[in-house]
Amino acid sequence: MLSTGAEDTVKKFPKVYPLALAGCNGCDIEIIATLGPRFDQDRLGIEVVNSPKDAHILMVNGTVNRKLKKHLNGIYKQMADPRIVVAVGSCAISNGPFRECYNMCCRVDEVVPVSVYIPGCPPRPRAILYGLRRTLEKCPPNLAPAPLKTRSRLTRDRKICINCGACTLVCPSKACYFVQDKEKRRVDFNLAYCTFCGQCVEVCPVKCLKMVNEYELATSNKDELMI
Repeated sequence: MLSTGAEDTVKKFPKVYPLALAGCNGCDIEIIATLGPRFDQDRLGIEVVNSPKDAHILMVNGTVNRKLKKHLNGIYKQMADPRIVVAVGSCAISNGPFRECYNMCCRVDEVVPVSVYIPGCPPRPRAILYGLRRTLEKCPPNLAPAPLKTRSRLTRDRKICINCGACTLVCPSKACYFVQDKEKRRVDFNLAYCTFCGQCVEVCPVKCLKMVNEYELATSNKDELMI
């Protein structure tokens, strides 16, 4: 257990180590942009380090395949306390659209404990920065609006949803799927798998789905990603 003084030190002077696993490098580009001068992460006291031995926070993006599972665990064990892990992007949270590939073995949170999940494919720099604020408990009271045409949060009005399944036929990452309830089949949505492409919105016959002007989706509870 860390002392209160040690926890305060981490919050005031957090050191971050970015780790890229198997992925398309889209999240890498957004992380680099986040940690650059434009978004001024220095306001949070964040320092990017080149060795996990110096890091308090591990920012992981990409999928966990059979070769990388041991590598991820080894990096985590080298970290300085309190060893906070942030999963950035759909692939880090759920292995994304690659989760059924033959060489995928598990999710990041099945190898190391994850404190904050930041959905997106890829998440925007402001969304990543918001996730870091959540990690450090420095959330701003007012969130920034998303720019026009941003692939933002998907919302669903269950009152008018007819569970027709049209969305399940077009979803490239299988983020929406049928679940057998006690009385009937229903469609569930898991934003941990979502790539925010918007195809489900286009095909919904009753318009119960829409993309709203929000993209700060970071959470410490994955159940909040179900809609």
